Amino acid sequence: MVSYLRLTCVCAGFVLANLGEVAWAESAATDAKPQTLSPVVVIVYPDEAAPVQLAAQDLARYLGELLDTSVPLIQDFDSRSGLTRSILLATPASQSDVPPTLAPVLSRSELEPLGNDGCRAVCQGSVLVLAGLMSRGAANAVWTYLEEFCHVGFFWDTDHVGRLSDLPFETVSFRHVPRFAERYCSPPGGYTLAEHMDWCDWRREIDWRVHKRQNLLWGPGGELVWKQVFAELAGQVYTPTETDREQDDLYHKMANYARDRGLTTIMPGFLGEVPAEFVPPYPEASPGESPEEKHSIKLDFAAAVQRARDEVCPDMIWLADSWAFLTADFWPLAEVKAFCDAIADPDRFRIYDTWGEERPMWTLHNAYWGKNWTFGVLQCFGGNTTLHGDLCALVRDVQRVATDPRAGNCVGLYLVPEVLHHNDLYFDLAMRLAWYPSSVTCDGSRRPATSCLSGKGAPTWTTPGAMTWRS
Repeated sequence: MVSYLRLTCVCAGFVLANLGEVAWAESAATDAKPQTLSPVVVIVYPDEAAPVQLAAQDLARYLGELLDTSVPLIQDFDSRSGLTRSILLATPASQSDVPPTLAPVLSRSELEPLGNDGCRAVCQGSVLVLAGLMSRGAANAVWTYLEEFCHVGFFWDTDHVGRLSDLPFETVSFRHVPRFAERYCSPPGGYTLAEHMDWCDWRREIDWRVHKRQNLLWGPGGELVWKQVFAELAGQVYTPTETDREQDDLYHKMANYARDRGLTTIMPGFLGEVPAEFVPPYPEASPGESPEEKHSIKLDFAAAVQRARDEVCPDMIWLADSWAFLTADFWPLAEVKAFCDAIADPDRFRIYDTWGEERPMWTLHNAYWGKNWTFGVLQCFGGNTTLHGDLCALVRDVQRVATDPRAGNCVGLYLVPEVLHHNDLYFDLAMRLAWYPSSVTCDGSRRPATSCLSGKGAPTWTTPGAMTWRS
């Protein structure tokens, strides 16, 4: 499993957003009590990995809410007990167990083009197959089916589940591969109330990221490690408090759950702050007083991080932040190029364009000189909880990155909000663009832009010419 390491510096600020109107249309979902229900059962074989097993449990639960009935979850076709319609969730691990007519659908040669995260659906008679080459891909088939065909809305604040008189079934067919291979969200930091989130809150947060088909989890954690490291560097020993242990246990629980759901975890980074006890043994206050020393420090830093990464975990990827490059006097163009050129193995390095939708650095720095990078969507600075955002600008910016040959090394889309659980619509659109940037239009055609709210009385949003809104 690939690991990610982040080292960065952060800053806070505020941004003014475009204001306008948002168009809404009534949802097609109905709240009517189902009159007749076709029996349906969810099947997942026991050899499937945890992400598939958990996705199957979620699928049965959501289908039960949609149909207002209990949907059985079983482990093979022999247990159907007369139920005529089945939804099979599977990877090639189940190919030898399924009926012979379904085995070709799950062959590795058939699913190989999907990669790690891609998913497909195909209906054969009374069986709807939701599949992927890897367990995460098969799970993504579930969320795709629920969002695009059953009109379930997965949002930060809550799920929106309507009622269906019958399930979309025979007409369901798709094969999706995400345009951006890496999709993730920043950890909520000191700008939010995340430090007061308990396990129930974090489970809901991780589930949202899974349902939006992200594949990396960058969560909090590491505080206890740093306290112990700084104490050791100062010649002291840090004794953890009860609160330290409780928080550390929570972080371990979060990481284990995220991995069970198929997410690759990103190790918490070092933000640059040091305690007062660290200063006396290392008294230098103004490193880099000359341009030559500043240049040397940057390259020495790049070399040191790569050396430490190689010693600790040869497969680890260094995840770096471009925010510091906004300080042009310390990071002129030539210095950024020198830093990028100092990266010995481009495949084990990522840099994210932190404020990509407003202040893109990739255009200024020649797409980071051939290094792999991620397009960042910041949108909300700390404290900016008002409903705001320019949706058409977001569509334009992401589509540009997806199609511009100069951005060929952009491997991901990264949500960087400093505010949690606000502006759901904006970030829902961003997550759709991470998979299907060409599927969204802003030309007034009213073509659906993204999956929609489908709960009672909830509206569905479409794409008229002006896609901005205000509270």
